[in-house]
Amino acid sequence: MSRWIWRVVCVCLALLVLLFAVSASASKLTDASGLWRYVLEDGGAVITGFIEKPVGDLIIPSELDGYAVTGIDAFSFYDCRDLISVTIPDGVTSIGESAFENCFSLANVTIPESVTSIADYAFEACFALANVTIPNSVTSIGSNPFRNCPLEYFCVSPDNPAYREIDGVLFDKKLETLIAYPNAREGAYAIPKGVVRIGNAAFGDCIGLSSIFIPDSVTIIGKSAFLGCRSLTSMVIPDSVTSIGEWAFTFCEGLTSVTIGNSVTSIGALTFAWCENLTSIFIPDGVTSIGDEAFSGCINLASATIPASVTSIDDDAFQFCRNLTLSIARGSFTEQYAKDNEIPFIYIE
Repeated sequence: MSRWIWRVVCVCLALLVLLFAVSASASKLTDASGLWRYVLEDGGAVITGFIEKPVGDLIIPSELDGYAVTGIDAFSFYDCRDLISVTIPDGVTSIGESAFENCFSLANVTIPESVTSIADYAFEACFALANVTIPNSVTSIGSNPFRNCPLEYFCVSPDNPAYREIDGVLFDKKLETLIAYPNAREGAYAIPKGVVRIGNAAFGDCIGLSSIFIPDSVTIIGKSAFLGCRSLTSMVIPDSVTSIGEWAFTFCEGLTSVTIGNSVTSIGALTFAWCENLTSIFIPDGVTSIGDEAFSGCINLASATIPASVTSIDDDAFQFCRNLTLSIARGSFTEQYAKDNEIPFIYIE
């Protein structure tokens, strides 16, 4: 491509970006009361924010400038720390990602029967929200919307077509995906047989969870699934599990023992980062890669056995593991990795 053609292309791209930005900006409106920001979507008003941060008891209006309020956009009420209660009007169909995240004082929320979707982390870190009812209308729930809320149980209408609760734990209707575990619970929990997937952040920050049984029906452990479960001391990942998401066990400070099943093929980024009391790890044959900071901050990790199947290890995979000695196969990729990163090693006999 000649230089002048390349310049024309660059100018055209810049103009497109500018036009998109102007269009996006123009679509953001402030209502006649001067209190709310919103956009128009499919003939309805979707709240995107506010002029003055709301406090106390909030009743979200059902109409703005003659348009029915049909949605609450992502991050709309993020970090409204002085909200105590929220009434969402009938007619709202969607609650966006992190819409009420970090509303630390939010103790009550009314979700109407019109809502069909609750996005990722919609109510995360609402530290006063101890009760929630998921109405019949909800057919889409993202990554644990109620992570870090002091819930003892989830209440789901038995007529809901997509979701159910068993002993207060939130599942999909087919009982294949565990979506969210109540954060305020303590002690042991056994995941029911038949569950296939542990959802993203499903047990995130369940600091009172002391032990977990994962049945051999589970094949996927989602991102951040057990992040911050500080009271877990041991973890057995069955051979049925083929995928472990990033951050899955990060900050499990009490974890001293981990058994990784033989079907796992990769250890993702930050999977076991800052498991400070983990002293040894055996990575099974079949694992081919160890991701960015996978064991970073495991300050007491003294030994890690890595098979010859591993052909990729991120340079920071064992960052801050100052007492670590690797057990490796002679002539393996890991041998050169250990030499390059000045990590002591011994050969597997």
